[in-house]
Amino acid sequence: MILASVSTRASDQMGAGHYYWTYQSLHAHQVRKGSSAGKTIGPKSLNAAHIDASMKPNLQKYEFNVSPWAFRNYALWSLRQAIEKAAAKGVTHVQFYDGGLMELLVCALVARRLPSVNFLYNFHWAEQWIDALSPRKFRLLPFQFLLNRVINSAPNNLAFSAETKTFSVYLNNRLGVQTRPYPIFSDFGFSAQKKWADRQTDVLLLPQRPTEIQVTLKLKAILESQGLSLIVAVKPEVWEASGNRGNQGGVVFLPLPEGDFLQLIGEACVIVLPYDKPYFRWGSSGKFNEALCLGAFPFVPHWTAIASQSSEDPSLHHLDFSNLDTAASLVVARLKAGFPARLRGISTDDFLSWVETVSVSGQNTATIKNHRVWLFALIGLSMVYRRVSLSRLRKYFGGSFDALTTRLSIHTTSAKSDQAKL
Repeated sequence: MILASVSTRASDQMGAGHYYWTYQSLHAHQVRKGSSAGKTIGPKSLNAAHIDASMKPNLQKYEFNVSPWAFRNYALWSLRQAIEKAAAKGVTHVQFYDGGLMELLVCALVARRLPSVNFLYNFHWAEQWIDALSPRKFRLLPFQFLLNRVINSAPNNLAFSAETKTFSVYLNNRLGVQTRPYPIFSDFGFSAQKKWADRQTDVLLLPQRPTEIQVTLKLKAILESQGLSLIVAVKPEVWEASGNRGNQGGVVFLPLPEGDFLQLIGEACVIVLPYDKPYFRWGSSGKFNEALCLGAFPFVPHWTAIASQSSEDPSLHHLDFSNLDTAASLVVARLKAGFPARLRGISTDDFLSWVETVSVSGQNTATIKNHRVWLFALIGLSMVYRRVSLSRLRKYFGGSFDALTTRLSIHTTSAKSDQAKL
């Protein structure tokens, strides 16, 4: 099989995180296997070997802002043509990984038109989906009903996934359709892993946001007081935003060239991800799997869903950052115990095998006509969900709207004047 991707957020910059590395490494892996067709269909402004730059730029603004004019700007016809060209070159599967509401509807429409291609839609934006599917928001009940109908009447060549097992279970319960956990994969590290005794760093800390720096430095100080070697790897803008200036001992600035970054992880025994972003209550982390693939043991906050990616008991990876002394003792205990024998990461080959075997649950009994009815009804209702305002209407209808408003104003003023004369 050959897998292509569609992403309005794809990037040609290494510092863009998974918007670059996921798609670049997936393409590079398939090139090594003999096919260069598995590219990511992304914005026209991009220039990279792994990207088919055939989509309009800035389409990510429509992820949860669905409307008829959004579909017009999305240019479904050109997207369909790009997928057809990819299929002609051997692509058998297409994934929409960075999936919002707009991507779900686009994917369902294109999948209907291209039954010979297998599609995978991933519910990526966990917080937005949780908000939209909240049973406590009664105003959204019609929206949720139509969304359920669209998903359960999707074509049989369209499968669904979610960022983590935790999020997958939630979606299964709320939508009544089989949604599988998406295997976060990495394309390196399964050979020549160093033994922990030969590694240079005991603990590598990888904070993501300025609000995580303080707890990171406190944990670093506790562990260093016990004689451990530590490195903090962070983006310079995050470091400076937290009130720190210049490079300090034990601090490495990101991003690094790929080889240097892999070496940084591969030289660490334990990796700590001190994340505080609410997204991780439902979402995944690529660095968690990268650590596993390179033989480093990852720790994450106990309240996150990240550890549900683990092949071992997720609780083994949990730290409570409100009690740093206990967290430090768990890190020390893991360094003494070593890397669990049955713990392993997910490779790109593992992921591609999963994509090839994944299939929908067989609940689709709707006709094409019914599916279109549900889908277009949902598009209309989504305008209510996004709370269309007069300012937005004016933006899209411009002069016509202003002219109508002016005529109404003149008519009202004239009526009041006539009434005053009487």
